[in-house]
Amino acid sequence: MFYNFNKIEEVKIRLRSAEGHICEVEESAALMSSFIRSMIEGFNEVTEVSLPNINSVVIEKVIEYMRHYKDKDPPIIKKPIISSKMEENTSAWDAGFIDADWNMVVDLMTAADYLMMIPLRDLCCAKMACKFKGRSIDELRAEYHIENEFPSEMEENLEFQHPWRLE
Repeated sequence: MFYNFNKIEEVKIRLRSAEGHICEVEESAALMSSFIRSMIEGFNEVTEVSLPNINSVVIEKVIEYMRHYKDKDPPIIKKPIISSKMEENTSAWDAGFIDADWNMVVDLMTAADYLMMIPLRDLCCAKMACKFKGRSIDELRAEYHIENEFPSEMEENLEFQHPWRLE
């Protein structure tokens, strides 16, 4: 009888989504999340973690990120961002990964915060910053349907006190 000792099955962590769907990820990848790490290390034999605030589509996207950076550190995002193009602020893989619709980016940022995954949260914040970089207040108000709640005198005063907000 022959045994293949090189093929030892890695422990899988089951992540239960808000809808009750189970997504599996290798423990070594899941440890990127400080939240999951504390669950695994705090309670012996934990193999399932409930994530009632995160839907399964977002969990699958988070798992993609975890697996990609399982054996290496994510790149540090340049701050302040230097361009409105993500690929000029981070790696090509990260730029492609975060090239998603706005709702997914917001959901990923919320999940990253909940899971205590600082590199993923920073990537989401950089994507948001890129979306705003180089755009005027009026452009952003128009796109996001935000009414100007400040009287003109107050807005002029704010512009004087905080000139950096227009950069």
